[in-house]
Amino acid sequence: MPSVYRAKDEPDLELEPDLNDPNRYCKVCETTYPTALLFKKHLRTIYFIVVKMARTYTTTPIHSIIRERPEVLPDPQDPNNFCRVCHETYLVKQRYFRHLLKYHGMKASARIRRFDILPDLFDVDYYCRACEHKLASKCNRSYASDESLLKHVRLVHDILEAQRQKPSVEGPMPDVHDPNFYCRVCDKTLSTKKSFSSHLNLIHDVFIPRKLNPVPIGKLRRKPCNLPFTCRSTYRGHLRFVHKVTIVVDEDFAHDPDFLPDIDDPKFYCRACGKVKESLKDYRKHCKNIHMKLKPITKAKKSRKRPPPKLSGFDCTTCRKRMNTKAKNLFHMRTVHRLNALSRIKKPKP
Repeated sequence: MPSVYRAKDEPDLELEPDLNDPNRYCKVCETTYPTALLFKKHLRTIYFIVVKMARTYTTTPIHSIIRERPEVLPDPQDPNNFCRVCHETYLVKQRYFRHLLKYHGMKASARIRRFDILPDLFDVDYYCRACEHKLASKCNRSYASDESLLKHVRLVHDILEAQRQKPSVEGPMPDVHDPNFYCRVCDKTLSTKKSFSSHLNLIHDVFIPRKLNPVPIGKLRRKPCNLPFTCRSTYRGHLRFVHKVTIVVDEDFAHDPDFLPDIDDPKFYCRACGKVKESLKDYRKHCKNIHMKLKPITKAKKSRKRPPPKLSGFDCTTCRKRMNTKAKNLFHMRTVHRLNALSRIKKPKP
């Protein structure tokens, strides 16, 4: 059974169908289609003309669209889920809302009961009059209700925070530096500094500025927290992340680039930076990355000089080294002096 019917068996190929016909009439086939989807499907299958669907996603609230053009757009509150523009009926409410968003640019939700009014963003009781629902706070903190109301309005009603028009407040503004986190405009006391800053940001559009006080490294003090630190890098990270303090390198502590450290220092002390490393590996890595280029450590040349056959305490008189175990001594002679183990030489049988 064909999905598209034509009135004429032999269409006039010299004519071209009008893609923007408001009545969805094909003058070549002399056929009127009930919906725009069938008309575009006819153009695609018969004439190989692909017409893109007009998807107009807008951030304008659906309440404003319906109030401006109530006769042109479909009714989201239709009980039969009937689209009067496309003449289509949907069985499921969610598919009907998906159709409104895809083809008509209307973002609707099943929670909205009344599309003719806008929700009040500054309701004291956190009541949404469009959904006829009162929002419950996530916890006992007072700022959670304000945040949940703004989130509900943004996600359900598609109203951004920039579109809200705040009432003109006559009187004092909230004090951002209040030590008790008290908002004198709303007559509320917040529990923490984070909740206080969130309340000022969401309700009053007031941002607390961050003060960065540059402090030289040479004059570091530990008065605010009284916490001990093992190294300078940990202390600097504490100042940067906790106290929001910008650290400036003091000129007195900047090392001279011409003053190089001693590579052969037995205590692994860097005289240029005043730092002590734990091992030779860390000390050489520090000198290589910070100060200068180092030559690779050359291994001692292997000597073919045979040590005496009898060794006391696993000593090597050639290298002047003492091994702790016999296995280490045998490994040393085999790898360094290229000699087989003397204890493994088999004696001739009598």
